[in-house]
Amino acid sequence: MIIESDLILVVDFEATCFDGCSDIDREIIEIGICCVDPRGGIASEYSSLVQPKFNTVSTYCTDITRITSKMVAEAPEFTAAIAEIRSWIEGMPDTPRQWISWGTYDYVQMVQDCGRNGITCPLPQHINAKKLFQKKFLKGARQVGLKKALEIMELPFLGQHHRALSDARALAQLVPFLLK
Repeated sequence: MIIESDLILVVDFEATCFDGCSDIDREIIEIGICCVDPRGGIASEYSSLVQPKFNTVSTYCTDITRITSKMVAEAPEFTAAIAEIRSWIEGMPDTPRQWISWGTYDYVQMVQDCGRNGITCPLPQHINAKKLFQKKFLKGARQVGLKKALEIMELPFLGQHHRALSDARALAQLVPFLLK
């Protein structure tokens, strides 16, 4: 349950991926976070590409995300990006106590990448917005993707799908509906 009076972090990650290999150990290559108020208003944003340590950006990954190896070559490594996120959160007037993502993928990826880099996750308690949306609006029907959820709520998807900040902004539009 989302706490209505709090700022909420809306998070999306893009990660390395390979065609036909769903069991490959993925790695975050882009982070997008919106800090939103309960009405869905974006108070602040964080966005960064992340240089992978263990994987490469495949052609398949570039086709989906438009993120290239060249783009991440000069990006901060994961630990530096997490330090930036900690600093960004600490600079907020109120500390968010929850973060949401569309499904559990982002949560699992963050825990995995923090673990393999030997750092603690800077994000507070996680909420699965996809599951919450299903429970509130689909009444037990199959879960839907983020773009379909926006369509159901008659909201536009702005930006480029499968880019972290665009996806976080899209999910931020749903926050007021998830709180009702």
